[in-house]
Amino acid sequence: MCMEKYKLIKYLYVLTSDETDYYLEQAFLSIASLKMRMPYAFVSLLIDDVTEKTLTDKRRNILDIVNELKSIEIDSKFNKKERSRWLKTSMRHHIEGDFLYIDCDTVICDILDDVVKLDVDLGAVLDSHVLLSNHIWEKGIRDNDKLLKFNDELTTDKFFNSGVIFCKDVQLCHNFFNEWHKLWIRSASITILDQPTFYRANLYCNNIIKEINGIWNCQIYAGGIMFLANAKIIHYFSSNKSNTAYIPADMLILQSIRELGTIDSTIKNILTSPKTSFQPNITLIFDLKTLLLINSVEFLIIKKIYECKYIKYIYKIMKFIFVKLKRILT
Repeated sequence: MCMEKYKLIKYLYVLTSDETDYYLEQAFLSIASLKMRMPYAFVSLLIDDVTEKTLTDKRRNILDIVNELKSIEIDSKFNKKERSRWLKTSMRHHIEGDFLYIDCDTVICDILDDVVKLDVDLGAVLDSHVLLSNHIWEKGIRDNDKLLKFNDELTTDKFFNSGVIFCKDVQLCHNFFNEWHKLWIRSASITILDQPTFYRANLYCNNIIKEINGIWNCQIYAGGIMFLANAKIIHYFSSNKSNTAYIPADMLILQSIRELGTIDSTIKNILTSPKTSFQPNITLIFDLKTLLLINSVEFLIIKKIYECKYIKYIYKIMKFIFVKLKRILT
């Protein structure tokens, strides 16, 4: 791709962070993985005024790998996570030009130049790579929507993940972000989540969001295995503790970035083959029924009992009962 053409697209990250979290280190890792594959990529970093004040000493090194920094003053009534959503739902109004928005908890696996060939104004990947009617959390998604007190039903089966968004600098997209930001502000006192209002904004803007290939947002812990081989971006959902199976999401990696203020040769080696960077022996594939069980309250309670040495005898009793039940049921 010629040097002029790449300037048509910006790679946008939104960051709200301080010394008590590892969001900056996640962003550093993702941007570094992007620059490893595309040194010429134009990276925009959108932050709030509170985060900007924390960019001192080693934390300031992230500015060495970005091309554009935009700091926005946000009402102090919003906490850190709320400021992140505030920025994300309004980012179209702060950044000029077409952009590919990328969540911080990602790793770039391939050259992203082809994004300019996407024949959409606003594009995203389905959440968990499935339609809402097949989604593992369909009930929770619908319950969240009711919690926000929207009066009409969910009328489209496409529930998009907001972790990677391709957005052109056109009026339709500005209108969408106006709607999304307005809906999020309305719902902020009820839920911090941005995806319920992402869905609603799409609905109210006549389904402007178009589905793009899952390789642009491979959600490896939510149905993304089929896209992993050709993935351009791996989204590892770092808020889920199970994601330590994916090495770049390991806390030791993020701690190393914090201590060094950069990525060392060990991390660079990991990033050279991000599609195979999984911990041995603990990386497994589950079917949907097993995944539902693992995420159930019942399983969580059993796990807690098993892990607590003071009441482990209860687990032994439960195990005895389960063995008896197995004989009856099989």
